[in-house]
Amino acid sequence: MDKKISIIIPCYNVEKYLDRCFQSLRGQTLGFEHMELIFVNDASTDGTLDKLTDLEQQYPDNIIVINFTENRRQGAARNVALEYASAPYIGYVDSDDWVDVTMFEKMLAAMEKYDCDFVECRWDLARSENHKSPVKKLGKPGYLDLSDKAAKDEFIGTQVGLTALWNKVFKKSFLVENDIFCPEQIRYEDIFFCYLAFLYAKSYYRIDEALYHYFVNPEGTVQRRSQEYQFDKMDIALGFLQTCRERGLDKENKAAVEWLFLEKYYIYMLWEVFQEFPERAYSCYLQMRETVLELVPDYRTNPYRQWESNAFDNLMLKLLDHLLDEPTLLDLKEQMLKKWGTGESAKTERSTAGKNKASKARPLHILFCKWTSICETGIDHGFQQLGHRIDYMTRLFDSVDYDQGYLSELAATLKKKRYDCVFTVNFIPIVSRVCNVMKVPYLCWTVDNPCFQLYSETIKNPWNRIFMFDKSQYEKFHPKNPDCIFHMPLACDYEAWNSIRLTEEDHKRYDCDISFIGSTYAEKCRYNQLENVPDYISGYVDGLIKAQLNVYGYNFIEDSLNEDFCRQFKEWADWYPLGPDYEEDTKAIIADTYIGYKCTEQERLLTLKNISEHFNMDIYTLSDVSMLPHIHNRGGADSVNMMPQIFKCSKINLNMTNRPIRTGLPLRIFDIMGAGGFLLTNYQAELPEIFEIGKDLAAYESQEDLLSQIAYYLEHEDERMEIAANGQKKVRERHSYKIKLAEMLKIGLAR
Repeated sequence: MDKKISIIIPCYNVEKYLDRCFQSLRGQTLGFEHMELIFVNDASTDGTLDKLTDLEQQYPDNIIVINFTENRRQGAARNVALEYASAPYIGYVDSDDWVDVTMFEKMLAAMEKYDCDFVECRWDLARSENHKSPVKKLGKPGYLDLSDKAAKDEFIGTQVGLTALWNKVFKKSFLVENDIFCPEQIRYEDIFFCYLAFLYAKSYYRIDEALYHYFVNPEGTVQRRSQEYQFDKMDIALGFLQTCRERGLDKENKAAVEWLFLEKYYIYMLWEVFQEFPERAYSCYLQMRETVLELVPDYRTNPYRQWESNAFDNLMLKLLDHLLDEPTLLDLKEQMLKKWGTGESAKTERSTAGKNKASKARPLHILFCKWTSICETGIDHGFQQLGHRIDYMTRLFDSVDYDQGYLSELAATLKKKRYDCVFTVNFIPIVSRVCNVMKVPYLCWTVDNPCFQLYSETIKNPWNRIFMFDKSQYEKFHPKNPDCIFHMPLACDYEAWNSIRLTEEDHKRYDCDISFIGSTYAEKCRYNQLENVPDYISGYVDGLIKAQLNVYGYNFIEDSLNEDFCRQFKEWADWYPLGPDYEEDTKAIIADTYIGYKCTEQERLLTLKNISEHFNMDIYTLSDVSMLPHIHNRGGADSVNMMPQIFKCSKINLNMTNRPIRTGLPLRIFDIMGAGGFLLTNYQAELPEIFEIGKDLAAYESQEDLLSQIAYYLEHEDERMEIAANGQKKVRERHSYKIKLAEMLKIGLAR
């Protein structure tokens, strides 16, 4: 018998709720024979899959089970299930909820009678089958012809229904023809889906009965408030606005599109910040205001602002009309919190109760070309948190410049699919060449200085979007391609570094006063590989290094090299010439690769010697440190299974920046702080631009200052712990990969 409706049910670790959900569907008055249930097991770790398999075997004509071996979240589950659906109508049910036995009979009756694009019903909040709380009515029940402008205005102006899928039934043809989908791999995916449906719909029916029972699951992730992912609601609004403008939906529905954007990006989110993130209220307000003024400057005259039911919205929007100072905003925040309490009355008035799953609208399709950089895993996590679709090219190149096999594979990949951009860690000329020919934006983020590929002529390609972490590096290369080169400090895979929980065994292994993880650079220093160094050169280098070791925050090595010295050095040294299409900078190569690395080696050995003679210190390195008898060498440290524990267990984590990094902050700084460790680092020129010294971290400007600060912070644990907490908070709020990558994509793809 042909099915009338396909019902999509994502499942993740719902073994104890599945029977209740299924029985409510099995007993529908519509007739089970008319229903197709599509369950998607999203890599559950309990007995969910076994239960679903049993159901599929019992009801092979009515049940389809799709099994994901990796967790892909509800967006992917719903998108994939829609491809399997065979019925003309589509319904959605969450697997821990249940429905009234008459729900789908009544909803299909309305769909067929009025030929609607979609139908929705009311719902209640249920803690059990016998404990339900009704939700306030939302708008007028009955039929609306949304092709009529006045009806559409009413529909949008009263914030029709809830931006959730589980209380609605759609025509499948309506969804497919209008390319209405769920963004994947991120929470709150149904907001974007429903907003698009609202704009495309020509007809609609509301049933004034609570036919859906939404289970208030105390263990559910949606009940965990004050979580960082709540800010994804801002991303979804930005993505929704972008998608509408790309599709031209804002031409006839400009006011509606911008009002829906304002609701989710600003009004809804700022109120949530007031309640759940009060310490971030003013900074969020400034960010939101700047974005609103840029993207929807006509918000003051938006006609939906006049709807009486949006009185709360209007009050929130008044905060935008004039730039408020921090004391004024915080005072108004307190007044509003007193008036509306926890905000529940305001939320009810604005019809925002429920379990929306927000996401990044219209995810980008990115090709990530990997080459085993240590940063790639964290960047990958950042893209996933933003909800983008990532494909990977993992073939390693034989040369960053000339590798016909790599070039051919990359070109073929870009021909098969349309990508919004290609991404790599560090600038890779061969990737730039292909992207320039294929006219695909090429985004890259330098994590090394020196990075010799930047001397390639390909740096001038117009499809490049090159982000450099070291401002001195940026200032040097920016003139070569001013519209395509940007400064972007590094970041941290915050969620990964912060998620580690210490065990007793971790404390036994890693507790220490001071730790340092890294090479002494002796084995990396090309200068050490030179033999029979002429006295003129060795004397010059030794004197220059000795002078540089006394200065922190300013690298003068390159400026101190004259042309005659560089000519003699190049003639004598074991020189590795760059490629034929490179602009070779002899002075910079000598300053960074030879003298700079040697300076780093000398500084690290001196620093480790001084510390170990006065304090207990652990070092994790594969370098030879036998000349340092007082230091405790613990060997190498795995970046995944050891570093986070070391950062957390060390009273003081030491960072010594490689000297060729002239102004920027290395990755180690962000990782230590993101893990919650206390950081003591050498002073760098960009440090006070990004962090507050003495509040977020500690910085030294001489060897004497270093030893003095170590002694102080070992004796002042409370202050040390407070600084570590401040630093971790700063990294979480401003320097996660998710935040930095979102900024890079916004800059890089805006042109």
